[in-house]
Amino acid sequence: MTAHFKRSLPLLLTVLCAFSLASAAAQGPKFEFEATYRVESELGSGSLQQASDGKGRMLHENTSPAGKKSITILDFKNKTLTQLVERDKMAFRSKMDDGSSILVYDDNYAKAKEAKSLGSKIIDGHPCHGWKSSRGALYKEIWIGDDTRYLVHSESRRGAHTTKMFLKKWSNKLENRKRIDVPDGYHLTSVK
Repeated sequence: MTAHFKRSLPLLLTVLCAFSLASAAAQGPKFEFEATYRVESELGSGSLQQASDGKGRMLHENTSPAGKKSITILDFKNKTLTQLVERDKMAFRSKMDDGSSILVYDDNYAKAKEAKSLGSKIIDGHPCHGWKSSRGALYKEIWIGDDTRYLVHSESRRGAHTTKMFLKKWSNKLENRKRIDVPDGYHLTSVK
């Protein structure tokens, strides 16, 4: 196993876990929000920003501990994923398949994963209810805020690799709707 692969493994696991959700959340959240998370793994701290227009479109912006950014726009109505490459001002659009409900951390996620209840507790001032699920070597806990109706905290483990997400900022409003559009000046390519 190369050193680069070993350094990238926890982030890769986070992305794979996030993209392996079941299709129950295929409509996306039915409410507006913006959220910022701190993501911790063996590589250090990164971040995840999510935004939803409440009408089937979402933004996911990951920043790795090394500072590399990945931006994906999800359109649940049209069942498309658009990956932005800022450096080259390019956007690659592909179809979502029926098995790829993406990065939506709410009660529908838990139900789709046939998760088991962890009860309730307060996390960083948010009253939450928790769910746990496992598939093979992957174990995941998510804590949904009763106030946010969305993820407040999660922990994923696969073997010795652990990734944790902590809600750092929450807004019940989408301040900038343009964030969920392909920016002007980008070349858009459809990928089959």
